[in-house]
Amino acid sequence: MLNSYTFIIMTTLVILIFSYLIGRKKESLRYVIPLAVAVLSLAGFIINLLVGGWEGLGYGALSIMVFVAAVLSLLIVTISQMVKRRR
Repeated sequence: MLNSYTFIIMTTLVILIFSYLIGRKKESLRYVIPLAVAVLSLAGFIINLLVGGWEGLGYGALSIMVFVAAVLSLLIVTISQMVKRRR
């Protein structure tokens, strides 16, 4: 179980870094990276249903972990922008 938490944390950090780097140039793109990753992970989950078996189960678990990381990074980006605007 520790490995899945580590994977989610590392994926969240990678998404946040890409979101920050792209968001420095154009602020509206800051939200696009986490949303795009979330959509791609949902597409991966749908493809997982077509694969089936143990291999499909692994792809499904990976897709769910990436989706959770994308949602977490979107929440972090949104909350940080709200705090920044209030100051």
